[in-house]
Amino acid sequence: MDAGYSKSAATNISENTNYYPDEREIVASEQNQNSNLSGGRSNNAISGTSANIVCNMTTTSEWLSPVLDSERISLCMTSNKISNYTRSTFNVASLDDREVSNAAGSIVFSATNSEMTTAVSGVQDEFATLDIGKDITISGTSSNNSTFTITSVASDGSSVGLTPAPTNETTSAAVITQHERYLDGIAPIGTSNASNYITRRFTVDNPATALKVLFEANRPDPSSINLYYKIVEEGDTRDFDSIPYVLATPDNVDNPDENPLSFAEREYTISGLNSFSTAAIKMEFKSTSTVEVPRVKNLRIIALAL
Repeated sequence: MDAGYSKSAATNISENTNYYPDEREIVASEQNQNSNLSGGRSNNAISGTSANIVCNMTTTSEWLSPVLDSERISLCMTSNKISNYTRSTFNVASLDDREVSNAAGSIVFSATNSEMTTAVSGVQDEFATLDIGKDITISGTSSNNSTFTITSVASDGSSVGLTPAPTNETTSAAVITQHERYLDGIAPIGTSNASNYITRRFTVDNPATALKVLFEANRPDPSSINLYYKIVEEGDTRDFDSIPYVLATPDNVDNPDENPLSFAEREYTISGLNSFSTAAIKMEFKSTSTVEVPRVKNLRIIALAL
């Protein structure tokens, strides 16, 4: 381990029950125990080991004493698989950055359409290699030297959707670098986030123009829940796995839940959509702590014609 740690005081727990610590705890390897815990168990069997089970036994009779079957004692530990990655914490520049275009031709940045476009065939070929959900960093321009997330890529490479919206500019000096490793939640398939729930693609009998998503959740601070959707609009011939997800906004401010037993209903109304018959929902769970994680139950998805 790169980060140091120390051994905590013993905690009283009941046998055959689950114990949930307030912060992350570990069982260290022999090497880490030797480095961080009093020289390891070879030096001190108690303070030098990262996990001990201590049992205090008492009796009121000199003729009777408790008995433990040591062959049946076990300590089973689990950890929540969750992350809070960003591109800056996940991507390794020396390994994962790819220069896509280097002043290869005229590029038009549009704030109105949130995109960059080109009519130069060589640059179109370069744009076609970009991936939805990945970040690009642009340099060499007058107004758009920044990092953007790719939201769409035209099949012929003529246009690339960007968020946030770029500044209006036409230039032939842009240098575009794609950060390959990190993948945002809007990506059509895959994500860098460790904990996700994705529904199956579902189809409704009658075309809809809105989605209502409801679920009950317990979301402790500092965790978060992001909800995404994707639809197949009427007449859209694209493969479903090539359509990006769209981040939805909750109907009300999502306040964290302080009581771990409390589940509050969350509601999302996604309206103003073009007519569709096929859709899917993705939920992305994030946290900076593996012991403070969001939990969700009773998910309902309703397709509406508004």
